[in-house]
Amino acid sequence: MSILNGAISGDLIHGTSMPYGEPMKELSFTALSGCFHVQLSQDDQYLYAACRGELRIYKIEAGKSPCEIGRLEGIGASRQMAIADGYAYISARSGGLYIADVHNPWEPQLIGQIDSLELATGVCAWENLCLITNRHMGVEIWDVSDPKNPRYLSSFLAGEAQSVDVDGGFAYAGDWMNRRVHVVDIRDTENPKKVATFQVDGYADGVFVRDGLCLVASGHHSAKLKNRREYEQFTYLTQELLESGYGQGNGLTLYDVSDPEAPAYLSEVKFPPLYSAACDTWLVTGDGQHAYVSNSFNGVFAVDISDRLHPFTDAYFQLPLKEGTPSLFPVYVQSRHQPITCVACSEGKLYAAGPESGLHELKFDQARKIQPAAPAVQPPQQLKFQQIFQCNGQVHSLVEKENCLLLACGSDGFYALDAHGYQVLHHLKTEGIAHDIALYKDCVCTAEGRMGIGMYTFSQADGFQLLSRYDFPGDSVRQVVALPEQDKIAAETNVTQVSFFTVDHENVLHFEISHSNLGMLYHRHLHAVMHPDGYICAQSLARGPVWLNVLDTTQPGFNTPELKSFCPIEEGIAIQDRNIFMIRNRRFGICEAPEKMSDTFQGKNFCIIPGAKLAGQPFALKDQLVLVNRVTGYVERLNIQVPEKPVLTDAAVVSGNPELAIWLNGKSYIACGHGGLILILP
Repeated sequence: MSILNGAISGDLIHGTSMPYGEPMKELSFTALSGCFHVQLSQDDQYLYAACRGELRIYKIEAGKSPCEIGRLEGIGASRQMAIADGYAYISARSGGLYIADVHNPWEPQLIGQIDSLELATGVCAWENLCLITNRHMGVEIWDVSDPKNPRYLSSFLAGEAQSVDVDGGFAYAGDWMNRRVHVVDIRDTENPKKVATFQVDGYADGVFVRDGLCLVASGHHSAKLKNRREYEQFTYLTQELLESGYGQGNGLTLYDVSDPEAPAYLSEVKFPPLYSAACDTWLVTGDGQHAYVSNSFNGVFAVDISDRLHPFTDAYFQLPLKEGTPSLFPVYVQSRHQPITCVACSEGKLYAAGPESGLHELKFDQARKIQPAAPAVQPPQQLKFQQIFQCNGQVHSLVEKENCLLLACGSDGFYALDAHGYQVLHHLKTEGIAHDIALYKDCVCTAEGRMGIGMYTFSQADGFQLLSRYDFPGDSVRQVVALPEQDKIAAETNVTQVSFFTVDHENVLHFEISHSNLGMLYHRHLHAVMHPDGYICAQSLARGPVWLNVLDTTQPGFNTPELKSFCPIEEGIAIQDRNIFMIRNRRFGICEAPEKMSDTFQGKNFCIIPGAKLAGQPFALKDQLVLVNRVTGYVERLNIQVPEKPVLTDAAVVSGNPELAIWLNGKSYIACGHGGLILILP
């Protein structure tokens, strides 16, 4: 059938949206030779372009194109550049590192040159330090407090080190062909210590770290490609080649590095597949809401990272296609555009470096000024503690009554200790497992596994005396929460349920209702404190925090779908008065009501706390928030005297499996399972 058939209307042909967003508009262009890297001054008034053999400086004014005001020649074949405190540090491969004084941008002066270990490639300036990557010879650390007299401090290996960034006293080095990033503690500059590595799905190059987020730009081949030489002589494109991962490593990877020693993968976005052995460098910078990636022949991509788990590309810019006939191999996968090797970002604009073209000024209204790197965070003070009790079972929980500490100790039953000298006063062996203990008016309520819920009296003279027991069907009652004002008990039952019971005047329990299908309640994930609005919280693995109405237990619970990705072993909530503190994704947040969680605990409302791991269940103890990690044994304390501005106080790894922190009669205790009971010392 003829394509001119008038019966087929062009209106029926619908275009698909560009997967990389909208094209950016070029505002101005300045032809330059070998423009490989661009940077802005801290006040965004000046733009620096590192070119082949020279440094060019431009004045930036609103509504005007960049205007050249200064030039410095004799800096070699520039590769990367860092600007700090009026000095430019320019890597020049075999030429080492050049240092230029740019305090007067009209008359820049060359003041020094560093003889680097190998081919000086990446460079980062942080505080009074300059870091230089040397490919196979590692990363050098130089003291440039006096830039005219730089002083070598140390170096560390990082595979095929290509680029480096520093934030909070930790260096992040892209290990090119090994597709990974090395995390190195450089707070002791003469004794750097590697603390972690993590992988990306592409040759790792540019890294940029701010606010606990590490952005990694990568290129060439995906990790799926096991033999990079396999298609080296191919002169044509095949489906097998693409499916192997050839050229599929171009992209951006996001890692959570709020705890630099435990990087956590968040997400990634991919750019068009491409492979070229020339100009194969990929860099990234970010302003908190967007990441800006120069992907060489693919151009520039603006990636929305406001939702770190679901980033997407919403704008791009490409230069014209390269002129001339390309060689037959290696297979490029697609036509190559002129390359872009670096992007600098200011309010509403991007500046792109094109080594074959020059300087490109791009319009992107959402672009914002880049924030400076964080200063070094000193390690927390060592939390001081003392083990005061240990038995043959696990210490799960405790309460205080009549100057005694009453402990639920698993298979070893219940203990009563003198609250001052910690001598054992009473020991009650139980048929079931003593999982939990709580105070209910003048009585003691217990969770005893397959033996259900017990109600006891306790006195120093007579010890534990059973009043009644509720034999709950199933095999596990693991936690009880006393609600004396409502004459109720709530209990974690059979792993996925929360059940409510009424308590009559004779302290006998009567079953009221069970809320099922809450998701997995791993261990002690029913919050022991009721919110003033009348809710208690079950911290579910599958659904996130689920709020149950204590005042009307017949009402179904509600949760916040946005928080369903939740690991209650390392996350959780704590309630103090009306404040709901939340630890999630190694961040801290606070709100006043369960209904506000969906709006509050999202994106920018969560913050990192310098030096804190924020990887544990929180417990509010007066003016302290204590986080305990039952898996790792890590405990850290935050000062919450100003609830919106917590400060890390101290931390330690304790023996056993800490699961509960509690404040009793002016003292802080932690129940540590097989590690016994510990007292936090002043």
